[in-house]
Amino acid sequence: VDEALLGVWHAVPADSAKQSAPQVALIQKFCDKMYLIQYPVQTEDSLYFRGYRVEIDGKSYLQIQLVGTDKGPVKETDRKYDLACYAVSGDMLEMRLLNTQVVPKLGTTDALMKVFLEKKADPALFGEVLRFRRPPR
Repeated sequence: VDEALLGVWHAVPADSAKQSAPQVALIQKFCDKMYLIQYPVQTEDSLYFRGYRVEIDGKSYLQIQLVGTDKGPVKETDRKYDLACYAVSGDMLEMRLLNTQVVPKLGTTDALMKVFLEKKADPALFGEVLRFRRPPR
């Protein structure tokens, strides 16, 4: 678990417009190797993910899997895996999810890794940058 990821993160809008209430992500340590992630927090559309830090070719990524919503667990067939590259610098977190046009969401980690490694040189491998800021304490 990368301790720098843990905590509350407020989404930074891409267009720099002020939001009355920013969307909030909560990343918690579930056990020594797993995260519990809720996003967005305090909405009727909350999604819950389990996450793992994985290393591929010497670079750290966050592998996530949807496990539930505010309405309860998702069906086993909907528990697709995704991969995100991320960087934490001070109070900022930048994250980019895999571009589903290049690597579709897949049902097993082995399938995801196979396609990721085949496509890793593609410049469109990851989508837009998502930015989050730690709120002041």
